[in-house]
Order: sequence, then structure tokens, then C-alpha cells
Amino acid sequence: MKLIPLLLIFLISVSVKAQDTSIAKKYVQRTVFLYGGNYMLDGERLPASGLKVLLNKYSESRTEYIAAKKWKTAARVLVFGSFGLNIYALSLLRDNNSNYKEFFIASLITQYISFPIGRQGKKHFDKSVWLYNKNALAN
Repeated sequence: MKLIPLLLIFLISVSVKAQDTSIAKKYVQRTVFLYGGNYMLDGERLPASGLKVLLNKYSESRTEYIAAKKWKTAARVLVFGSFGLNIYALSLLRDNNSNYKEFFIASLITQYISFPIGRQGKKHFDKSVWLYNKNALAN
């Protein structure tokens, strides 16, 4: 009689253990994660084009991915604009024009503004990956 409850507990624990390994396997195979600066899926490095396809798979992650691209594009435009302002300020300095200081200051301000915009793009991108993982595990 005492053997039946022990056998029942053993069978339940084996069943739970098998379920745990299948969940862990599903997690490793289906989720995207960052490892050493690369995005990985099922133990293999994902190229940028493959990551783009995955993030566009579900509507929630697609929305965040599009927002991330917009924010990152805005940040890049500001950085390149800042670079252009620096070049122009240097050309004014070379020509002994006294207006170069305003362009250096504008360049620094533009660069300073680009940092939080870039961070916002990174937040949207991370949320896009998180939403993809959530949907990939739910299906």
C-alpha cells in the first residue's frame, strides 16, 4: 500500500521533468537573444536580414521594429548633421571667419540631442525582440 503513493509521486516528477526539458528546448529553439554583440536563434548567429524577417513576423513586434527604425534613422540624421556642422565650422575657422563658434556649438547640441533619440530607438528594438520572443513561445 505504501508503494502506490511513492510510485505515483515518481511518475508525476518524471512527467514534470520531461515537461521542463521540452519547455527549455522550445525556449532555446524559438527565442532570439543577444550573445556577444550578435543576435542568436537556436544557437546560430542571425544576420541582420534574418532578424528583420523574424521581427516582422508578428504584428506587435513589427510595430515596435518600425518605431525603432524611425528613431534610429532620426538619430543617424542628427549625427551626420552634427558631422556636417563640424566640417563647416572647420572651413570657417580656416577662412578666419568668426562665426565658426556658433557652428561648433550647434554641432555639439545636435550631437547631444541625438543620444537620447538613439536610446529611444534601442528601447523600441529591444521591446520588438521581447514581443517576438513572447509570441514565438506562445505559439
